[in-house]
Amino acid sequence: MIKLPAELVVTDQLQPEKAWVLIRGDKNAVKRVKVGQLVERSALTGQSLFKKLGY
Repeated sequence: MIKLPAELVVTDQLQPEKAWVLIRGDKNAVKRVKVGQLVERSALTGQSLFKKLGY
């Protein structure tokens, strides 16, 4: 598994076990992510309530 310095923002196009996301971050990190690639969600510990809700 590789951890990249990028941020994923989930769009409103959700399906069971799938979602479309926008990738923000370093250009080189974004280029390494391929269409259809699986992404594992990291824990939300240590973040503020608003960040957990996506604001």
